[in-house]
Amino acid sequence: MTLEDIAQRAFAGDYSGALDACRRQRVNTKTRHLGAYISGYCHYHLQSFNAAAEFFDAALRLAPRDIDTMVYAINAHNNAGRPVEALKIAIDCLDDWPSDQTPDALQRLLGAAMDCLTRMDASEQRASLAAQLVTRLEQTEGVFPVDHAILTALADGPELDEPALRALLDGIKQPTYRLGKIMSVQDAVGAGLGQFALQSPPDDVQFARLTGPLWANTDEFDVIPGYSGYVASLFNAIVSGQSGAVFTDGGAIISDSYADARYASEVNLRADEFVRTRLGNDAVYEVPDIQRDIPCAINLSGSASNHFGHWFSEYLPRLRHFCALSDFDALPILINDDMPKTHADFLSAICDNPVITVGRTEAVRIKTLYVAPTITFYPFDLRAGHKVPYEHQASWSGPAMQFLRDRVLARFDGSETAPHADIYLSRQNSTWAKPKNEDSFVDALAQRGIHPVFLEKQSFAEQIATIRSAKTIVAPIGSALNMLIFARPETRILVFMQQFSHNWGGWAGPLRQIGIHPHMAKMQQGSAGQKHTSIEMRTDILDAFLSGDLDSVAPLDNEKPSFWRRLWARR
Repeated sequence: MTLEDIAQRAFAGDYSGALDACRRQRVNTKTRHLGAYISGYCHYHLQSFNAAAEFFDAALRLAPRDIDTMVYAINAHNNAGRPVEALKIAIDCLDDWPSDQTPDALQRLLGAAMDCLTRMDASEQRASLAAQLVTRLEQTEGVFPVDHAILTALADGPELDEPALRALLDGIKQPTYRLGKIMSVQDAVGAGLGQFALQSPPDDVQFARLTGPLWANTDEFDVIPGYSGYVASLFNAIVSGQSGAVFTDGGAIISDSYADARYASEVNLRADEFVRTRLGNDAVYEVPDIQRDIPCAINLSGSASNHFGHWFSEYLPRLRHFCALSDFDALPILINDDMPKTHADFLSAICDNPVITVGRTEAVRIKTLYVAPTITFYPFDLRAGHKVPYEHQASWSGPAMQFLRDRVLARFDGSETAPHADIYLSRQNSTWAKPKNEDSFVDALAQRGIHPVFLEKQSFAEQIATIRSAKTIVAPIGSALNMLIFARPETRILVFMQQFSHNWGGWAGPLRQIGIHPHMAKMQQGSAGQKHTSIEMRTDILDAFLSGDLDSVAPLDNEKPSFWRRLWARR
């Protein structure tokens, strides 16, 4: 196996396998940049940040002009708890900044450096490092007025000089930036920006523990409280499909996840095109350019609404709160215009409300915007090295699943056939977490009378019919598993998952609450830091499942908890 082959393995998400290959091949990480880089990359995504930092330091000595190495070295030291060392690397890189580097490369390095600074406590040291970055940035002649303004304000003293920052931002004319206040919906109502129409207690999420070396235990669970239920109307609210927040003209940035009392600082805002840099409870954001005004709407638009998993589990469950409004049927629902047709069909299977479509990049002001919470803390992404436990990451609840199941099946009642099909939910067309051996496994499935289906190619009605007609379902872990909400209780289900359970307990536990009981088999591949990982599915596990004798198969010797898994367990 060549080093390039090992690199492909690492970039495909098999971090432990790539590291093992490096050891077997005795890759010299002291003299080969790619060897040091790949070792650092794998350790980084396994969340072993100290080891990652050592390898990236070596890689940076071997290739001091490589931007990927620069950024990873900064991030590794930062996530290892050494932001000062990380910033010194950034400053050194800017001291010798190559004249042929692109503005995008400089923006990436600045982004990593800004993340270090904004996570540091206020101090003279932070101000000094910010001042050094300002000097180096000016030497590169890079034009980044927002970053320059933030660095300048941070350099003025231990505490952020908010008046100075506001003045500097006011000097940036196109686009317009502002320093805003991050707040929850509860905070926004308290500030007079809206009012509650309804309030209800939080769901108790039954989070399955998924313990066990091979078969994940879905019977034992911990009870995790979700977000309190509500419907609130916000006044003159501004929304865009490029942000997970709601804005106001007065500078409010409203998001329950961004303002979460426990984990707000762990939210990665990379997918938010408007919220630029978080500074404690404040943030620098781009002021949306309003393109039209709408009198009234329910909000189901926002970041990632066009992604199946987010639409299914983040947006649609909010409808159970909206449905409690006395005038719900007459209220229009705001959705983004770039969603697949199946998303709109799913919505219309739940309710018949009028729909207002807005462009993904369009910003609109709604005089009365109705909002409701996600089930639990549900950010689009979390920072590398975050401290959010699996059970406090995005989860389902039994009541939310039951609501969607009841609504949809009531709409399709009477159009069903008796369960007869044995199917495999293929990930062949997925861009991430495609099983390594799917092609050969599909051949093995065919020999056992199980045939692949491609839900993404079906209409929503066809998807429901496919799931309802199945007497056996086999699937690798992935967002398509949300469709099992509509499965029959008697359907046999086998799910192949990675060795780290991540937040899948918040899916498996609620699924059992509504009477669906999947068997979940843990494979040896996986990463504590990467939820979406390629796995290898095993035919002996398939045969044990089909025979009904689960005890006839055991973990392979090399499926004993890996060093990385044992290390994670000691965190």
